[in-house]
Amino acid sequence: MTHRLIRLGDDRILGISALGDPAAHRLVLLFPPTPGAGGFDPDPLLTERWGVQLLTLDRPGYAASSPLPDGVAPSVTGLADAVADWIEQSADDAERITTSRFSGVSAIGWGEGGAYAAVLAARHPGLVERLALVGTPRPTAPGPYRTRQVSMEALRIRADDPNLALPGVADRLRTMLEAAGLQGTAGVRTDSAALAGVDWGEGLDRLQAETLLVYGDQDPLAGPVDGRWFERRIPRARLHPVAGTGLLAIVGEWERILDHVAPQHGHLAPDLRDAGTPQIERDPRAWSGQDA
Repeated sequence: MTHRLIRLGDDRILGISALGDPAAHRLVLLFPPTPGAGGFDPDPLLTERWGVQLLTLDRPGYAASSPLPDGVAPSVTGLADAVADWIEQSADDAERITTSRFSGVSAIGWGEGGAYAAVLAARHPGLVERLALVGTPRPTAPGPYRTRQVSMEALRIRADDPNLALPGVADRLRTMLEAAGLQGTAGVRTDSAALAGVDWGEGLDRLQAETLLVYGDQDPLAGPVDGRWFERRIPRARLHPVAGTGLLAIVGEWERILDHVAPQHGHLAPDLRDAGTPQIERDPRAWSGQDA
């Protein structure tokens, strides 16, 4: 669900969903997969108590975000630059009004959303300090967005993925997909055109952000081999393969990802965050009544 509408420099509207703790000084941008809209939280209980402001973005044509106007070519770099301009302006406004400032900005790219997150970090090294890519296909890999569908199948999530059985995950995915399809396939078509070339992968060797690469070995499109591709090109990258899952590695590894993009709980003091909230139980047998 979109929580806020922002106006970009060219008067287009971008939808944003705000998750986590609004008091935290660590800002993390989450770019969803294709198809996908903002609002999906891999583990709401963990996010809420971590000490992070998590903003998830609706790309053009998804949910509340304006489609690209006629004559404007879809571009990974174009969106990345527009988001960077908005963040920098917002940070300046916040400092002017409240004398406060974010202690750092990080980005998470999930699936095809990793292209936008990586380009943002590469083109704006002074802005993005930490980056995580989860199941992002390398530029030469064909994408499932070419199916032109907004469906669970297009996300290449297997029905037997253990993370899909965790409480609330399937419902949150369905909600995300419903939002993603509000404008039909406009967002999917835009992503398809923006990601069709390989040029967005150029310049990754200039990326200076500390980068975590999380790849499930059951992803039919982007597995650990894709992670190794990025690891060879991004100077400060390290690969973390995950067995038994695919794109939903973002759910099972969410604590590891948050620890990377918002280390030390975003420097938010323990008494200012709900440190006592338990995580979702990771073994479905524990809440299904089966013997563990």
